[in-house]
Amino acid sequence: MKTIFEFIEFKQVPNPGKTTQKWLCRNRKSGTVLTEIKYEPGWRQYISDQQEPGMIFSAGCQRDIAEFLESLNKQHKEECAARKAMGG
Repeated sequence: MKTIFEFIEFKQVPNPGKTTQKWLCRNRKSGTVLTEIKYEPGWRQYISDQQEPGMIFSAGCQRDIAEFLESLNKQHKEECAARKAMGG
């Protein structure tokens, strides 16, 4: 899964007590956290959450975040299907 893009990168962070992953999306130059990626049970998918007020994103950054979310959600579905197939 691609985690480094032209201007942003995604770093996995601890998610104690959870079975899903948590990621921070950071600006590669400044290290500023732009958004948090976490699993949303109600939507049954990973979402982008907790953007700071006044945070702005270019179309390119939004595409990169969407690409990362799509990749993460695909991986999650595959892992769930594999667990079900193994009886877990």
